Amino acid sequence: MDTVLRIRGLQERIERAAVARDQVLIAERQRYESTAVSAVDDASNSMPTVAAKFVAHRRMLDGGMRDIALAAAAVAVAHGALTSSLASWSLAAQRLEGVERLQARTTELAQAELEHSERAELDDIVIMRWDRD
Repeated sequence: MDTVLRIRGLQERIERAAVARDQVLIAERQRYESTAVSAVDDASNSMPTVAAKFVAHRRMLDGGMRDIALAAAAVAVAHGALTSSLASWSLAAQRLEGVERLQARTTELAQAELEHSERAELDDIVIMRWDRD
């Protein structure tokens, strides 16, 4: 039973670490998305007056918008991964809790059985004394 409890505990900790990893990944991707938005916002505030520079500026803004779209998609994927990790962690935590409850019940049952046998032994001692008298 102890081995099963240790394994379930390890599984729960592994899943909890996966949740933490996914939360860090979301934060990193959101920072990247925010940086991309800021870069496009800063670049869009200036407009070149020369036609050649205008075309280059427009391409840069288009590239920035693609970066924003990709970053937003990456954030959405990271949220999906976090949802999956949370579900796995929840399942692992439930399994661990089930094994812990089973172990507690087994311990309580063993304790109750020991107390019962001690009472039965005491009763036998009392009955033997009673019979002798």
